[in-house]
Amino acid sequence: AVQSRRQGGFPFGFGGQSKTKVIRSEPLDLTIRPLPPSPPGFTGLVGQFRLSSELSRAQLTVGESTTLTLTVEGAGNLAAATPPVMAYPEGFKRYDDNPEQTQSQSADGIAGSIKYRQSLVPLKAGRLIVPGAELVSFDPRSGRYETLRTQAVTLEVKAADRTEQLQLTELPPAL
Repeated sequence: AVQSRRQGGFPFGFGGQSKTKVIRSEPLDLTIRPLPPSPPGFTGLVGQFRLSSELSRAQLTVGESTTLTLTVEGAGNLAAATPPVMAYPEGFKRYDDNPEQTQSQSADGIAGSIKYRQSLVPLKAGRLIVPGAELVSFDPRSGRYETLRTQAVTLEVKAADRTEQLQLTELPPAL
């Protein structure tokens, strides 16, 4: 079906014609299967994914910060991704940053990555272990749930040279 109408006058056109076309294609046959019962920790992430981690610095002084970046990348429904689960030990202050997502679409589907960044501030000296992260996803190709994991990393934290009060927030200057 094609409809035609004359347009004129600002802001809708300058005397040209506009046409509406209805285009039909052959119907698509889809097979929708329910997911099998999910394991604990599954939040709806379906596709083929990898999980990696990177630490900006592994040697620092009490009160300095390092950035831990957890990256989820692959093909599937990245919109369902949530930050990987981590159990932080005592001795850290943690500040989460906004996730950074990149995405592209191809004939095979949607692919991309999400980076979760966290600033970690050690509050004591010594060897501190940042545990690995975990993320549960369902791989429709294999038909199985997978638990993706990263390795634990070790921070070497030196004591501060002088004693000073650690301020983790700043007050605005007095007027």
